[in-house]
Amino acid sequence: MAHGKPRKQPFERRTIWVFVLAVLASVFPFGLLSFSGPEVWNVALYVAAQAALVLAVATSGLALAPAPGFLPTQLRREPGELLFWSIALIWVAVLLTAVSVSITAVDSIGDPSF
Repeated sequence: MAHGKPRKQPFERRTIWVFVLAVLASVFPFGLLSFSGPEVWNVALYVAAQAALVLAVATSGLALAPAPGFLPTQLRREPGELLFWSIALIWVAVLLTAVSVSITAVDSIGDPSF
């Protein structure tokens, strides 16, 4: 029987995928895709989406990190709860980005140069 590297737990694999997805989405932003320059709503939605992605990276990182013993019990969270919030934050960022792109598309349809 061959002994290879021990396989990661399914929870740990999911958390790593969420972490990588959030990092990639924050490195390649899609929020400011406007033809006539960014407007106030696009910038606000872009900033909110990027903040959600940064929080998703932080919560998935906390889900992977071991909980320190000195942390008060009120602040301790289960890794499953942190993973849930990380996935929820990624969906919030996707929704905000979709709204931003939709607003840009609606604005550009009415533009005479379109």
